[in-house]
Amino acid sequence: MAASSWLALGPIGTGALGMLVMGGDARTVFVAHGLASVGKVVAGVGVIVGTLFWGLGPVVDGPGYALITVRYFKAGIEFNLGWWAFTFPLGVYALATLAGVDPATWLLRHVSAWCWSPCWR
Repeated sequence: MAASSWLALGPIGTGALGMLVMGGDARTVFVAHGLASVGKVVAGVGVIVGTLFWGLGPVVDGPGYALITVRYFKAGIEFNLGWWAFTFPLGVYALATLAGVDPATWLLRHVSAWCWSPCWR
């Protein structure tokens, strides 16, 4: 249960990654079709919505899932095939974070650094 409860974060992370990638490529695509002003708007929307999705998952779902996981680890959770469930949510959040590290997404870069700073102490 501890590992599989994290699966719900996967689609949110995938949505964040998709929006950030769409925002990054929107200008190039719309300029090629003669709609440069629309490309700027879509790029901004992609970055804003991607950043909101990126922040939504850990803030809303993270504390509850972390408490479930801590409870199971304290009870002595053993390794099982369900542990693959950690890879999908963590993988897409890592990719979304890397996609968001762009000069246009300075907010995501600073928020991610702030969120992870307690881990480095």
